Amino acid sequence: MADIEYWIQLENRPWDVCPKNIDRMHGTDIEHITGAKPASVTITSPETGVSRTVTMYHPTNDGTETVGSDQHWKVVDALILRRYKPPEEADGSDAWTVPDDRRVNPWDLNEPNPTDNGTMGTIPGATLECNVGDKIIVHFRNKDFRAAKDVKARTHSLHPHGIVFAPIYDGAFPLSPPDTSQPVGGEAALWSSVGVGGFKKGDRVPPGAAFDYTWDTFGWPATAGIWHYHDHSICDAENVLLGAMGFLIIHNPADPDDVIIEEGDLPGGEHNGSPTRLTCFDINLPFLPLTAEAAKPVPEALQRLRNERKEEERDCDDKLELADFVLDRGGLTLEPNFDFTIIRKICFPVFRDPPKNAQYLQLYHELPGCGMLISGRKFLGNAPTVIGGVDTKMRFGVAGMNREAFHTFHLHGHRWVIPGPVGTDPIAIQSSPQLQAVSQFEDTRVFGAANSFGFTIQQGSFMGSRFTPDPSRAPGLGEWHMHCHVLGHMMPGGMMGSLLVINGGEIAFGLPRGMMCPKDDVPADTIEVQGFAFNPNNITVLAGSNIVFHFKEANHTVETLPGGTTGAAQPININNGGGPLDAVPVGQQIPAAINGNPGDQINYRCGIHNGMTGTINIS
Repeated sequence: MADIEYWIQLENRPWDVCPKNIDRMHGTDIEHITGAKPASVTITSPETGVSRTVTMYHPTNDGTETVGSDQHWKVVDALILRRYKPPEEADGSDAWTVPDDRRVNPWDLNEPNPTDNGTMGTIPGATLECNVGDKIIVHFRNKDFRAAKDVKARTHSLHPHGIVFAPIYDGAFPLSPPDTSQPVGGEAALWSSVGVGGFKKGDRVPPGAAFDYTWDTFGWPATAGIWHYHDHSICDAENVLLGAMGFLIIHNPADPDDVIIEEGDLPGGEHNGSPTRLTCFDINLPFLPLTAEAAKPVPEALQRLRNERKEEERDCDDKLELADFVLDRGGLTLEPNFDFTIIRKICFPVFRDPPKNAQYLQLYHELPGCGMLISGRKFLGNAPTVIGGVDTKMRFGVAGMNREAFHTFHLHGHRWVIPGPVGTDPIAIQSSPQLQAVSQFEDTRVFGAANSFGFTIQQGSFMGSRFTPDPSRAPGLGEWHMHCHVLGHMMPGGMMGSLLVINGGEIAFGLPRGMMCPKDDVPADTIEVQGFAFNPNNITVLAGSNIVFHFKEANHTVETLPGGTTGAAQPININNGGGPLDAVPVGQQIPAAINGNPGDQINYRCGIHNGMTGTINIS
């Protein structure tokens, strides 16, 4: 039994749900899907001061706007729960100063670098882990400094599921009483801005202030499992949909199906190690001279190359020192000499040996302007592609947190059971490890908002798939779909990931790409209503023309946003014979007349699901 301490800070910055700029299902880049140009965005780490300008292909947004003839994102900030290293000073003055970013899934081929050199945190936020019998202490600080936001809208808290806590550590506005062990002290003015004086309240931590939460397992095996935590403060619904949530994992060492990850289970022995490594060959071939400006610098690949050399204990003389740049060309990494006249080395990525034990965590949720996501990302090629081997013990943890929708988790070629306690009386449920199946074998499971569950697949067993000469056994090597099976969510919604089963050592590029589904003949300027989205959600039409809303999904409406239009454009009128909130049945194609002048713009939404928005530009 131990006290496990975490230092977590909430920070605001934009987030890209498609950092790889690919939809592998449809074989196209993201602009072809959204119609919006990539955004150049500056992100900053508030404690280290590191600032980087990055290209985001599908950032968190409040719709798009027309600039010239192009559509551009109106980028907004997400909320990121970021992990920091414990303080080293005796007085704790250096708390929340050194980031301790870790990938949510180290064996995810697509998850970006979460450090200051990458996304500066993760969505979902930092994963909290402990064993049955442990106590978790979370030192939480709020650094939400979004501009033009009332202080109360920037107030946050942490509320956990599955673990045990006193009301003062519930983090649930407005019910948490003051914690008499935490006086407001030097933060008095901050707490006063949210109506708190004397002692801190864990349900409304104001910007710049901190609060310590204590959550306990009390040694109860019933607390073991895959849980999550999230903001539950004044604007909790908005804040959770901005990303303020993370996983809480309680392990039970007495459960043989549990998976506790150790250093040897991490890629390269590191939380942020890459599932691939670079293999290099000397070639020393001439190529046309390039300037440093013409080369594409790939610092992450360069650093990986240096790490691989160190890992293999390669000794290089001065003539073989790495260049300042490496060139990335279609998955190959080329190392030029310093005047860019010779290609000295060619390197390509290969998969590391897969782990014996792996934990795969996936959050099904939303972010503003991005629709439905898996762990902060969208479309096959960005959403998780997790890696396992033919004998990997795979522990899956899945959680949902949506505005309204439910999801299903479906994994091709595999099956599992949901584990539960041995026995049915309350004492047995509280005290026994979860060793007994409480479900049939399944390959699809339904879950909703705030639901979470976990299960284990031994890849080499009949529950998984395994390459074997035995014709009665399924061949397991290869890539398997892993997605929500609600049809509008998986495509075009983009909730598509995969499980990649490998031997290790294979070349790590060339995964399959699909193509767009051919469209039937439809009227010009048709907007499809499906997947909780309008597609396309931004079009340009002539004044006086008609468009058609094709309802491929039931129970949606179209109404002009408050304020409606810019210029003199008239609101679109599609009420289906009643008020603006009448739900249109599936299958209907309803025309709408577009009146106005060139340059006008109509912004609209679904009156039932306000996150569904679109724009019509009049040319």
